Amino acid sequence: MELDRTEIVIRQRGCFELLDLTLLVIKKHYPRLLLSGAILGLPLMFCNLLLVSWMISEDAVLAAENSLWADAVVWWRYVAHLSILATMQFPIASIPITLFLGAQIFFLPISMRELVGHLWSLKWPVILILGILRLALVGVVIEVINWRSYDFGPLEAIFLFAIFPVSMIARTFVPFAPEIISLERCPLRTKSKDQISYSKRRSSLHGPLQGDLFIRMIAAIIFGFFLLAMTVGATFFFKAIISGGWDWNNLFSFVVLPICIWLVGIFLSVFRYLSYIDSRIRLEGWEIELRLRAEAARLAESSQPVSSAGAVAAQSTVLSGANS
Repeated sequence: MELDRTEIVIRQRGCFELLDLTLLVIKKHYPRLLLSGAILGLPLMFCNLLLVSWMISEDAVLAAENSLWADAVVWWRYVAHLSILATMQFPIASIPITLFLGAQIFFLPISMRELVGHLWSLKWPVILILGILRLALVGVVIEVINWRSYDFGPLEAIFLFAIFPVSMIARTFVPFAPEIISLERCPLRTKSKDQISYSKRRSSLHGPLQGDLFIRMIAAIIFGFFLLAMTVGATFFFKAIISGGWDWNNLFSFVVLPICIWLVGIFLSVFRYLSYIDSRIRLEGWEIELRLRAEAARLAESSQPVSSAGAVAAQSTVLSGANS
């Protein structure tokens, strides 16, 4: 493996260049991206549907019969909860995608079995940081407590208007937590001078670029919103042409809409990873570091026999350093 030979040219890019590159990466690797995204995306999607599907049941419509446009009220409530749950869970669901892209950029093959193995080794940092501290799994707990609460109560208001905005603000200014956890493997706490903790790495990677990161994440959210509207609208138009009916049925509520939301999540995950690479280039001169590591690896290989175990160990050290 040559660290200075990467699938994506390592150079600085602007926001619109990253959006274009995101579409190109998805176009080239969509089968593996869909499979990687399905590892955690499908279970979370089914969990969300089980938690919020009651919101558009007949009982929910009857409970809202005193309000104007009862059908619209219950449907938009369902869409809001489903979308917010998925959005809060995107960082967790994107971990397999990040692992795949982290290997693919260096042309390293990685099987689904290896991907699951890496994912299992990261379970506790993912649950603690992304699930609890970054509130990704807090929404699930609130939905369980709020199960079949037909009246709009204070807990639901806190979830929609307090917890979700806080989660989005944290994600906008500190977006690269999944990459720090899955690629750099920074420990939560460390006493070793050779290791950097998660909190210090988070500060060093995000602090100098918070203004740029804010603009990029806002652009990605706007782009993702239009992408969601486009995918749902195109699917609905295709269904109307085939069936001749323009009614919104349960197929769209329980299948099409969740799938479209998670497809947008894949797009945002790829964009975030590319933004992470660009941030490392801007802050750390990552392209120069990769060239120096590649030359060091070549020198180590040329100074020892090819079959030497020391050369193999050196190459492994260089590889792990490139992903950190």
